Amino acid sequence: MDMSLSQQIERDYDELLRQTDTPESPGAAIMQHLTQRYIEEHCLSSGKPFPTFLKPVFLTPPQMQDVRRVTNIIMDALEKVSNLFFESDEYLPLFELAPGEVDLARIRPGYPRKVQHARLDAFMEGDRLQFCEFNCDTPGGPGYSDIQVDLLMETPVMQRFTKKYNVLRDHFMQNVLDSLLDCYAHWGGNTSAKPRILIHTIYKMDPTMEELLALQKFFINQGYETVVAQPQECAFDQGKLFVAGAPVELVYRRGATQWWLSNPAEYSEILKAYRAGAICMANALNSKLAGKKSLMAVLQSEQMADKLTEEEKDIVAKHIPWTRIVRPGATTYDGQTVDLLPFLRENRANMVLKPIGLFGGKNVVVGPDADDQAWEEALKLAAQETYVAQEYIPIPTVLLPVYEPQLHFVAKKVNMNFFAFNGQYAGGMARVSDSSIINISAGGGLIPILVAEPRS
Repeated sequence: MDMSLSQQIERDYDELLRQTDTPESPGAAIMQHLTQRYIEEHCLSSGKPFPTFLKPVFLTPPQMQDVRRVTNIIMDALEKVSNLFFESDEYLPLFELAPGEVDLARIRPGYPRKVQHARLDAFMEGDRLQFCEFNCDTPGGPGYSDIQVDLLMETPVMQRFTKKYNVLRDHFMQNVLDSLLDCYAHWGGNTSAKPRILIHTIYKMDPTMEELLALQKFFINQGYETVVAQPQECAFDQGKLFVAGAPVELVYRRGATQWWLSNPAEYSEILKAYRAGAICMANALNSKLAGKKSLMAVLQSEQMADKLTEEEKDIVAKHIPWTRIVRPGATTYDGQTVDLLPFLRENRANMVLKPIGLFGGKNVVVGPDADDQAWEEALKLAAQETYVAQEYIPIPTVLLPVYEPQLHFVAKKVNMNFFAFNGQYAGGMARVSDSSIINISAGGGLIPILVAEPRS
């Protein structure tokens, strides 16, 4: 059987890793230098360098074209569902909003799309692409990804690899800035005057704080005065939002919508400005409408059958695993009617339980990794709170180089994270872990996704 292009790329890169691991220039020293550079460039989580490796995930151009197409269609479908919130109160139950979220979601941001910055998390093996979660509130990672690609491209192995292969990359921080400016223009701002930008979060709650400093540095280098501040450092006065002694109109939001509800005193001034339309903020607070895990179940529901195009329904069927809100009653699975709770109890090995409002992998229970007692306890909790059940997707693995100090390869579980800005695909990164719950805040690693093709 002929070797596929993906296999060929992987084999060639791994062979270069072996060739560049020499007594004169040991791979362990290259990796140590790379890690130090990550630290210097704020590529950290909770102040510490996260695990990384001297190897990206490679996709071929046809694979990337398919990812781009599917991502764009899913973003259109999510926008379409989000718009139902504003059409009629009859659609309100679709969104499973927590107390207070309805009020925040009703505030209009002043630009068309609800979701400007999104990260769609998926498992991908060959041409099989399955999305497991949509992060549409305040997704992290674009700053990390740019830094990782920049530094990886400087390494000896990548410099040798690019002599044989064309390597295509995305520029995430530029995409973030362009998306912000697009929002600002629609909002009515004067982009030619280069608006002052505020990046805000609550420092003690945000494990991606270092990434925000990287974004600040990039925005400043592009000629935009940028300040990173906490919401409690902002003041709304005479129709303007002030921070660090000067007004701002353009705001890049990090920090989940739920933080606004659980910390009302801290967010009071910036919320006043947002309600008054005095600031252009992305993501808008109603981006949460597309970010609930329950939206995957909504896309598959009969209520959406006449709302989605045939192409959108086809993408949902092919690329989103079976997902249901955990509630007593009948539903369908593989064309058959089942009683949901007994069905979940009997099919632990094929299911995952997820709370719809949490992030960072919190309280997620992976059926194949749980015993019967843990699964039963999870089902009881899911019946009391709002959870979704999702069909388990076999998790792909990738072989990554480890130097201890000699080079060897270890298998890690891998999750692909694809960004979309202003509704359009904008590149991706990959998270890796020994655990089935793959998350940076839970100790997972981060590696770039690059597109490679042989030089002609």
